[in-house]
Amino acid sequence: MEPTQEPTSETVEEWSSVFGIYFDPSFYRDQIDGGSDMDPGDALEHFLTVGWKLGLDASANFSTDGYLCENPDVDAAGLNPLAHYINGGRAGGRLAVLPSSFVSREHWAAQRAAALRVELTRFLESIGFDIDLTDFVFPHEKSDAEDAGPEWFDAEFYLAGNPDVRVSGRDPLSHFLNGGFRENRLPAPRRTTSRYQPVSDVDRVIMAKSHRPEPHDLHPEVDSEMRWAGDQVVAGLLASGFRDHDELVVAFGHDDYGTNVGGIQLCAGFEQQQFALLGATYAYIFPVEPRSALRSTDTDDALVGCRVNGMLLSGSFRLSEFVDALITIFPGGPVVAGIIMHSVLGHQPERIAEAIERLSPRKLVWWVHDFSSHCANFLLLRNGVNFCGDPQLDSQSCTMCSFGRERSGHVVRVRSLMDDFDWELCAPSVAAADVSTAGGTPLPRRPRVVPHGQLVGSGAIASTVVNEGRVRVAFIGHPAFHKGWDTFMEFSRSSSADLFEFFHFGVDDQMISGIKFVKLNQQFGNLGLTTDLLVERGIDAVMNWPRWKETFNFVNYESLAAGCLVITNSDSGHVVDAAREFNRAIVFDSIEDLLSDGGLAERIRSHHRKVPRPLMAFEMTGLSPALIAVTSRDSGGGR
Repeated sequence: MEPTQEPTSETVEEWSSVFGIYFDPSFYRDQIDGGSDMDPGDALEHFLTVGWKLGLDASANFSTDGYLCENPDVDAAGLNPLAHYINGGRAGGRLAVLPSSFVSREHWAAQRAAALRVELTRFLESIGFDIDLTDFVFPHEKSDAEDAGPEWFDAEFYLAGNPDVRVSGRDPLSHFLNGGFRENRLPAPRRTTSRYQPVSDVDRVIMAKSHRPEPHDLHPEVDSEMRWAGDQVVAGLLASGFRDHDELVVAFGHDDYGTNVGGIQLCAGFEQQQFALLGATYAYIFPVEPRSALRSTDTDDALVGCRVNGMLLSGSFRLSEFVDALITIFPGGPVVAGIIMHSVLGHQPERIAEAIERLSPRKLVWWVHDFSSHCANFLLLRNGVNFCGDPQLDSQSCTMCSFGRERSGHVVRVRSLMDDFDWELCAPSVAAADVSTAGGTPLPRRPRVVPHGQLVGSGAIASTVVNEGRVRVAFIGHPAFHKGWDTFMEFSRSSSADLFEFFHFGVDDQMISGIKFVKLNQQFGNLGLTTDLLVERGIDAVMNWPRWKETFNFVNYESLAAGCLVITNSDSGHVVDAAREFNRAIVFDSIEDLLSDGGLAERIRSHHRKVPRPLMAFEMTGLSPALIAVTSRDSGGGR
């Protein structure tokens, strides 16, 4: 229930426990002249009676003015924003605003107007209106209240089609701009009845063929502003705490795990933490210029970047020079406990092979996170559209694919690195191991299955309330085609869409009408955030519809941990396998079957009535620290 009156100083003790992490006395006092003399109780009383009215922020997790701007009804009612959020706003789907993302009310108004233009433009385009809103001025921005409004808006048509607006007496244009279009209300008669026209797979193949660059044209060399010599890189190692008696673990990935989001990045972050506990130094090397291809051998040793024990080195360097310096500076060479291959994309396999020869690691681990050992198209999607299943290199299937021309050379170079050393091949799931050994370019041996994590029960129930209204369905992560975003979009425009409430949990708001956005930046340091947000928003089911056979899907486990059902396809690899394991899978053989299922909402609701929703937690396990033995310095060193 939402608060109806402002809290007072007499309720300080009560509100202190209710607010929890959303009120930070230290953070709050820093905004007040002389506030350092306040004790926590005085700070809270000041916020409850005076501070929030002055626009002071409760903590780094809650912006006072930000919440009021996002919720003008709360502002108009004169309610304490944090009390409103805690006592009802949060449960009603309203979002907290971070102070770091809220500059001022004026800046917010300008940003909101710009975002609203984008959102409105996309809606109008989706219903067939070709309108440029770049210079459109919203009514609240005008000084002339008698302006007739834009030509593309028909007030009489709008009122005739929306009797509730007519009865309310509200201005029709204002109603449309302030929420009507999000309810799919039309601003004027239109020629087409189609709300959404998905791009066909045929169109996608044509686009892939026409846009795929030649291999030798891929990503020219980048000039680095901070080019380091090998001894500077070693100095960076030493600055991170590395000593000549420490053991070193070197990992290769396709991008910087500290600034990018994804499954491999989560694995690398977890590894770094675990190796630190074991007393080893973890150096993660990635290409300065990420790419979905190998670096050509026609260029010099490509520039790479590095994180050491989580710290990003500010310079880029050549791998060979780094190895030279390591061997020169440390007599007898450093003790390299292991080398890990997370992704070879963006690297030169030949340079990595040279580094392995010279560093003599005790253990080599190659992870089958994807299928980049079989093709530069690491998802094995023919033309980026349909799963190909790893055909023979000289097959007609490859001839038809925009990746086919470079595939042979790619496989030869990767397999040379794999075959020349005694790698332990590891796959995070049975699905990954199956695909990697069943096609036309099978790995030399079946990978060992080592899951990245597991679900652990907490004994709590995520929810005992079955939502009898619209069923809440979410898409989580980057809105990419191969992850199923297009399918989610089609589903949100299907004939049964009015039975559902649609959410997108991700980093960037796509401004799609009818889809509510929830900010989510899942990284290795906040594992469990997705589950918490799903429970908080009361999500019933998650659509996880990859176009390829997923090898390991963190989103899937986070969804299952929240007690959600998983809507997926029968060819989704680890996604469908894990969902079935926990009896939470709703599986379709095709997109057409999904879109034509008029009883899906009731099936989801019925499942939650019959089956409790235990709240679980996803725990990272296994990975390279379980495979690479490290001798800590405390036990006498590894020499």
